[in-house]
Amino acid sequence: MNRNRLIRIDRATPPRGYDTPPPPPAVRTAADVVALIEHQVGAVVRDPRVSTAERARAISSLARAALAAIQLAAIEDRVAALEATLGRRDAP
Repeated sequence: MNRNRLIRIDRATPPRGYDTPPPPPAVRTAADVVALIEHQVGAVVRDPRVSTAERARAISSLARAALAAIQLAAIEDRVAALEATLGRRDAP
């Protein structure tokens, strides 16, 4: 077997004394995506097997995804507010 494959298999199994994190929250909205990313950042931070460089890369990637999800959530809120305003104008 390839050494890198062995390392990945080893990392897939939590070490002794490491608590398995709870399952991630369900994803239905942009806000759910933000919650999921927060959950994953916490998992990366708590994982003792992750090196500092790997942790930094993972958190950087998750932060970019979180920013995009936060921006999308703001747009969803604005669209909902516009739809509510326009709905009131259309009502007799």
